[in-house]
Amino acid sequence: MHGCWCFSKAVLDVFQLVGLGLVALGMWLRFGAETRGFFDIDLSSPEFNIGVMVLVVTGVLMLLVAIIGDCGACNNSKPALGVFSGLLTVLIIIEIAAGVMAFMWSDQVSGDLVNFYATIYAQYLNTRSPAQAVTLELFNNAVRYTHTVRDTHTHT
Repeated sequence: MHGCWCFSKAVLDVFQLVGLGLVALGMWLRFGAETRGFFDIDLSSPEFNIGVMVLVVTGVLMLLVAIIGDCGACNNSKPALGVFSGLLTVLIIIEIAAGVMAFMWSDQVSGDLVNFYATIYAQYLNTRSPAQAVTLELFNNAVRYTHTVRDTHTHT
């Protein structure tokens, strides 16, 4: 039983770190001076602000849920664990809804990603920035992985 408790505590700690990371990323994107030079987009656009807010709100919710779960587990508090279970259920429902919406709008999102990639690539050709090279490499690796998984599933 002790091993299960340690594993659960470690999972909650990772959940807290991911939540904190999402909040930090959202804040850096919104207020960081480097963000203006890194992206060639209007940082006051509704799309950018909505994306940043989604990152921050998701991070805060993850952090809150993990802290409540951690307190409930450490204090053997059934009410805190009940709140944790309820919040975790709500988060799972929100993630499923987001996945369904992403699938429904995948054509529009893929067009936006192509435009974003083209913008970063054009900037990279002009500046040869290492940060933009990393972004392009991440995109290429994600596309390569997606095609590898898709090819594996279609050929079996």
